[in-house]
Amino acid sequence: MIRFQIILGILVCAYSSSAQIFNGPMIGHLTHTEVNLWVQTAKPQVVQFAIRPKESSQNWVYTIPFQTTKNDAFVCKRTLNDLAPGQFYEYRVVLDNIIQEPSGPQTFQTSIHWAYRSAAPDFSFSLGSCVYVNEDNYDRNGAAYGGNYQIFQQIAHQEPHFMLWLGDNVYLREPDWTSRSGMIHRYTHSRHLSELTELLANTPQYAIWDDHDFGPNNSDRSFINKSLSKDVFELFWANPNHDFP
Repeated sequence: MIRFQIILGILVCAYSSSAQIFNGPMIGHLTHTEVNLWVQTAKPQVVQFAIRPKESSQNWVYTIPFQTTKNDAFVCKRTLNDLAPGQFYEYRVVLDNIIQEPSGPQTFQTSIHWAYRSAAPDFSFSLGSCVYVNEDNYDRNGAAYGGNYQIFQQIAHQEPHFMLWLGDNVYLREPDWTSRSGMIHRYTHSRHLSELTELLANTPQYAIWDDHDFGPNNSDRSFINKSLSKDVFELFWANPNHDFP
């Protein structure tokens, strides 16, 4: 758990003229008082998240600095807590003390504490699976499988309360199965879609996996690199937990 900490010192509060975020940011698991946030940089950088109530004149509150590393695909995941139930917040990514431009509003609302107080609020969600992102050097000969990625923009415009990824969220290719770095390459490449950016940044995302983001087609627990698959899956999603056998 990462509690908020106001970082004293000089902090550049102007937007960066050159985007340094490689993938994301992404909102993950959301509760009454916590939110998981995810981002991937292109190189080692010091990452923070800044947050404040939506449309507020309050100062940004910053998380403790985190140094991304190549071993973890330059990924930063943080759980922000001590939030208020039912509150709208806006957030930003801060790289090397520079606030990055947002993708859309970059807002979320914590869960409403409705129990024993009011009727359960209505909600909407989106379902998706089988996301094949083309990459010429790795695809089979012939017509490419992937395309029509603008569907992610349409989902974002519907403003669902959350999205569920139901497996085959990436398609590991034959060279990817044999190493952790290969799996990281596939996840990184698949996440690097401009059409995905606004959806990930503004809608909480939850994911399970299927065979193609686990290993070979129709693979099962006999897959020799299953522990690597689990490690990379956990790295690229901000689920509530990964405590499964």
